[in-house]
Amino acid sequence: MISRLINAKGIKEYYYAAKQIKEKFPDVVFKLIGPYDDNIDAISADLFSRIKTDGTIQYFGLVDDVRPYINKSSVIVLPSYYGEGVPRCLLEGMAMGRAVITCNSVGCRETINPLLRKANGFLVPIKDIQQLASKMEYYIRHTDDVARFGLNGRKYASEKFDVNKVNQTMVNILEGA
Repeated sequence: MISRLINAKGIKEYYYAAKQIKEKFPDVVFKLIGPYDDNIDAISADLFSRIKTDGTIQYFGLVDDVRPYINKSSVIVLPSYYGEGVPRCLLEGMAMGRAVITCNSVGCRETINPLLRKANGFLVPIKDIQQLASKMEYYIRHTDDVARFGLNGRKYASEKFDVNKVNQTMVNILEGA
């Protein structure tokens, strides 16, 4: 997971889902990259302390380059309900061929290919720790799908989010106006 440490990004949900999975699969590694964001929606000091110290998640804080971390991961998770545009971390993960787990929320849902045969990840309901953990466990138990979904995500990112294609679409719209 790559995110600022605010509630609406689903940090708490990620932590508790990871905690559930670690009980069943203690060797699974969960990583979190991103700065503590001291604002009105910041995660609690208690949760931040547990993230940094209890061993459920490896916390890296703010990093200059996320690519090495994505490269060493199998799945990108972002249980955000922030109501944002398309999250950059999901696009970066897809571009690097990683499977995705994200929430069925604005911006996030657009990164999941709706065609079953071209599936690249899972949408989970907002704030649903059980479903988030279930999809994490699915990938642990179905490692072939991790690779297949990752390849599908790479193709989907190229088809839907390539900057040149997006720019051309914008130009076409503007010229038609």
